[in-house]
Amino acid sequence: MEDYIPLNNNDVKIIESGQSDIIIFTSKKTQRQLCKKKFHYKEEYFIEKKFYLEILSGFDDNQKKYFLELLFSNDNDHELIFPNISQVLYGECSQTKGIQCVNHLIYYFNQIISTIKHLHDKNICHCDIKVQNILIKQDRAVIIDFGHYQHANKSTKSQQRCGTKDFNPPKFNKSFENNEKFNAKIEEYSPQELDVYQLGMLLFTMAAFIKLDDALKIVASKQNLKSFFKQKIEKIYLEKYEKQLVMDPKLFDLICQILSFQITEVNQIQQSQLYVDLLKQINVQEQVSQYEDMKQINKETSNSRSSDEPTSFKLAKAYSYYQNLMKDSNNLEQFKECQNKFFKQEPRVIERQKLIGGSLFVEMDTQDLLKALLSILAENNNEIFNQDVFSTKDSLTLRVELIYQTVETVVKDHFYQILEEEFNSEDLDEEELDELIQTQKIGKKVKMSIEIVNVFENGKQDMRSLLFQLIDGEYLYYFNLVQEIKEKICKF
Repeated sequence: MEDYIPLNNNDVKIIESGQSDIIIFTSKKTQRQLCKKKFHYKEEYFIEKKFYLEILSGFDDNQKKYFLELLFSNDNDHELIFPNISQVLYGECSQTKGIQCVNHLIYYFNQIISTIKHLHDKNICHCDIKVQNILIKQDRAVIIDFGHYQHANKSTKSQQRCGTKDFNPPKFNKSFENNEKFNAKIEEYSPQELDVYQLGMLLFTMAAFIKLDDALKIVASKQNLKSFFKQKIEKIYLEKYEKQLVMDPKLFDLICQILSFQITEVNQIQQSQLYVDLLKQINVQEQVSQYEDMKQINKETSNSRSSDEPTSFKLAKAYSYYQNLMKDSNNLEQFKECQNKFFKQEPRVIERQKLIGGSLFVEMDTQDLLKALLSILAENNNEIFNQDVFSTKDSLTLRVELIYQTVETVVKDHFYQILEEEFNSEDLDEEELDELIQTQKIGKKVKMSIEIVNVFENGKQDMRSLLFQLIDGEYLYYFNLVQEIKEKICKF
């Protein structure tokens, strides 16, 4: 147990989630960065512990590379400890607004689907496949979170609650909803077929990184509405990211086959001619394509920095805008007083190797970074002047509520009425469907803390870093907001 004691409280990062809290820390004894998963429910703890201790023992060393290594378990506190892997597939998809390079995408998906096939061959189903449950370690896709796994072969039926709504089929979600509201019996389903559907949703999310609600999943399940589905997701993507969605036609067709239940087994995906053709592209270009998306991101970031305007001018302009917003605040004097005290504080000093992976490093001095950050936060939500932003006394930490702008579908009741009446969708033209499923921009509130720290490396303190922590709100929106803030900081 001595190996798993945190170095100190400042090196601990907590990420709260529905079924567990993720605590990332540096081991006091080994200086190794570790991840502690603390479960809210003991049942899920023992299910996941059993998977790592018993199920994985039947896998060979090559297969085990695609899973986490369990280092320690604590039955009293319901905790599992693993090596920390900081890169999450979700982060890469968020940064690139969907993995636009199909070779790069299939490179990862092929590993994931092969791992799920190994599980199914041993009659094990994951039952909660989603982009958040895939980590990236040295170009390997590592599947995590086995708190919902089930023993099931092809013919097994289950009524167990599992999965995540965004990645489950609509009928599945409806059954769970009726069970919650009316105590209705959960309809039987095949856990293996559920995994396959979730793989289809994973593939879509990796490619487009937009949310599909149940109405659009229903549209995707109708083969004769494929062109309408394509138009709808392209419209949502354009409104959300202000650029065109680029998706390989074969990839789109494969996704549609899975979401329309034409494919219900993992080996059917692997044997699909569409998938075989996509894999052939990898074999030819695998080495050069893996980093294509990230090179594009670096190029765009570099271009944004290479503006004709000097940093000092951009910073002065942004901070002037911030001060003008502050003048309109009803809480001006109190806010300015707290801000002036805050500006006099010194940031904590952290050794670079102890920082959580994915932290942003900048060469701006502390005051300039603080000004840039405050201008970005005020631009997002000018209500920050009425918030207790500077409440932390022992570190240079801002606590702020921001707004994440997203695009969601709004479905008219008539759409579901048609489904309930088993209306033949072929009788609906696309204009009528478009009226039934509209899109609108919605602001989602997210509370977070942002700390500025000095980074110590090789005896020098020559960089600053921003440490982000979710306080309240959906992790998806928080993660995307963090990406937006990082991108805007880079433009200075």
